[in-house]
Formats: sequence, C-alpha cells, structure tokens
Amino acid sequence: MTTSGAVPEPGVAVALATGDWFTGAPVNQSPVARATATPGSGTAPLVVTFDGSSSSDPDGVIASSAWTFGDGGSAAGQTANHTYQTAGSFSARLTVTDNQGATNTTTLSIVVNPCATAPAAPSNLIASNGSGRIVMLKWSDNASNETGFYVERAEKAKSLQFSRIATAGANVTTYSQTEAAGTWVYRVQSFNGVGTSGYSNSATIRVR
Repeated sequence: MTTSGAVPEPGVAVALATGDWFTGAPVNQSPVARATATPGSGTAPLVVTFDGSSSSDPDGVIASSAWTFGDGGSAAGQTANHTYQTAGSFSARLTVTDNQGATNTTTLSIVVNPCATAPAAPSNLIASNGSGRIVMLKWSDNASNETGFYVERAEKAKSLQFSRIATAGANVTTYSQTEAAGTWVYRVQSFNGVGTSGYSNSATIRVR
C-alpha cells in the first residue's frame, strides 16, 4: 500500500505503508522557562523579586508557573516575591507547564550575605606619658569589621564632658598627642557603616 504526498488534516487518520496509522496531530513542543531575580545577592534579610513572565511556549500557552526558592519556600504565578532570612547560597527554580501538560525548568543562583553589624567595642585602653607633654594611648581591637576608631577626651572634673579629638583607621591600636597640663580622661570606640560600638574602658592620666 502506498500513500500520496498530501498532508492530512489534523485529526484525520490515514494508513501508512507500514500498516501503522497516522492521525495528523502535531507533537506537542515543550515550553521554555525563563526567569530573572532582582537582586541576585545582598544582605539578609534579602527580599528578592522573581519574574518568569518571559517564559514562552512555541505551540501553545503557559498554563501555570511554580517556584521553589531553595530554602523551603515556594510560590505560584508568573511573578513572586520572597524574603531570604538567613545567609547562604540558594538555587531558586521555576517550572512552567504548558496547556498540554509539558514542562520545562530553569534555575537561578541567589547569594545571601550575613547581616551587617556594628563592630565590637575596643578594650584594655591604657594611657601613658611620653616625652614632654605627649600622652600615648593604646587599646585592644576586638572587631574585624571596623572602619576605624574615635578617640574622645574629657578634663577630669565632677562631670565629665567628652569630646572627640581624633579618628584612627581600621586595625590601628595606638594614638598620641601633646596635651596641656591637667588631668585627662580618655575613651575609644570603633565604628563602621552600620554604626558605632560601645566605649572602651576609660583611662586617666595627669600631664604636668
């Protein structure tokens, strides 16, 4: 048995030379999943907007979209917002299903950094006399994320009125300057873009 070169209409069964039957119905093509995440990285808690609206199907329509965010969370719909509460690397997954049940998946990498914090306070501040009227300060740096240190001074009296006299850089643990005669009290605190630490202990010294 032979067949003509005519293309059958969809749904019309024709006999092939092999004895099989061909209905003329086209084979369903899988959809294509496409997704974006904004932002793709940041500090916890990180709110990310997911968008799968550019997904497509070559011979039909996208019937459903399902998200999993890699941290146990999930959502449905072309777009979704999700908050990552903890630091880590996560694989967010979008699965799209077309109107005939075929699926396709794409993944996005999300990087969440630890929450930024103010630095730890310095400690063990000591003050000593140098030559002339130079006062030398030394302290322990207890932070790993400081931008620098503020040095404050007050004249010893019934009520201490501290004022900032200097800024030292990150990892610096000494400061010195020439002072007028008197009794002076010093304290130091660290700082970064988030805020300032508590103060170190106070150190008192007399300059003659």
